[in-house]
Amino acid sequence: MSGRGHDRLLFTAVLILVGLGVVMVYSASAIRAQERFGDPAFFLKKQILWALIGVTGMVWLMGRDYRGLRPFILPLLFLAFGMLVLVLVPGIGVKVNGARRWLRLLGFSFQPAELAKLALVGYLARLLADKEEPRSRSQRRAPFTLTPSPGTSTRTSIPNARKRRGRMKGRRPR
Repeated sequence: MSGRGHDRLLFTAVLILVGLGVVMVYSASAIRAQERFGDPAFFLKKQILWALIGVTGMVWLMGRDYRGLRPFILPLLFLAFGMLVLVLVPGIGVKVNGARRWLRLLGFSFQPAELAKLALVGYLARLLADKEEPRSRSQRRAPFTLTPSPGTSTRTSIPNARKRRGRMKGRRPR
């Protein structure tokens, strides 16, 4: 791990946070898992499996040059956008607790908003890494006006948004 200059402190922090998350899932779901499935560790086992898959993916990506992912960012962004649209189509998007935010494919359910977050971060990183200056005002603003999924908590972060919001309402920013 140290051969390529990886940040050990960051890696350790991620592992601690994943471990704490697994413990929290067990703490919050053991009683419900016992009532529904007869196994208090039902959700714990699933969470550990996905945590192991995630950590394995992270370690695998740590050994790769991140610049090799650059050609895949734009297709991933369009795929995520397409999936966000599919969520809204009745019969394809799955309604859970009154909200249609899920897709079910090959026995797996997932929220395309999560893929959209990853794709958007990659796209914005790629955009900001480019040395070329934007040619027009709309090109500068376009990436920051994307909203990955309507009606969810997924939003694009805009620097100094509070100051801008204050000016738009005629108030002075604090």
